[in-house]
Amino acid sequence: MTRSSKLAVASTFVAVTIVVAGVVIWRSYFYTPPTTLSSMIAPAAASTVAQSRAAPPVMFSAPPFKEFTDQTGKPTGSDHLNGRVWIGDFIFTHCAGSCPAVTAKFVELQKSLVDPDIRFVSFSVDPERDDPKTLKAYGDEHNNGDARWMLLRPPDRKAVFNVAQRMAAIAKSTDAHDSILHTDFFILIDPQGKVRGLYDSKNADQVERLKEDARVLVRQRAADQAKSQVPPEKPKTASAN
Repeated sequence: MTRSSKLAVASTFVAVTIVVAGVVIWRSYFYTPPTTLSSMIAPAAASTVAQSRAAPPVMFSAPPFKEFTDQTGKPTGSDHLNGRVWIGDFIFTHCAGSCPAVTAKFVELQKSLVDPDIRFVSFSVDPERDDPKTLKAYGDEHNNGDARWMLLRPPDRKAVFNVAQRMAAIAKSTDAHDSILHTDFFILIDPQGKVRGLYDSKNADQVERLKEDARVLVRQRAADQAKSQVPPEKPKTASAN
């Protein structure tokens, strides 16, 4: 091989090495993996990805409450919700402002999330007018027959405001029709009584995220129950020779 040929080969090798090194450095520091699934992904793989979605993180503990009354007149408290996934909102039946839209979204959630053990809890912020009979008529009007929907009358406004404030779910109304403080947000609570998310009912994307987060918690609850029902493995005894 002539001297000029050797120099050409060496130059080519150096150039290739520089290109490869540049690609490695670029992938290490500047390349961001895609955050969405490819349209060509296999359905089975897409299902696996969806099922492996992480549960929403714990935000804080939901406040306990007692001496509330449901739409059937039964005394109800937070103890009745322990061990269940539930979604809460704050409304009052005579609301002429945002409550009808909030309730319509809440009912749509109930119809989308069909698990029989999930609960939907509407706290009335108007206990003077929202007695059990009124709450039952309200529930029957909007989603008759769904026993998972609990409409709760607090013992007084102070009690329900305490629950709402400690859930970070209360705001001063800007609607001229609503003189009572309440919120348009939905709250997701896990079986351990931990708040996992606050979702604006007016935001379609947030409502869809709430559905997915609730389904993840429901699957997690079912998996935890299945594990607790598996009998412990009996220790193996040495066989006699």
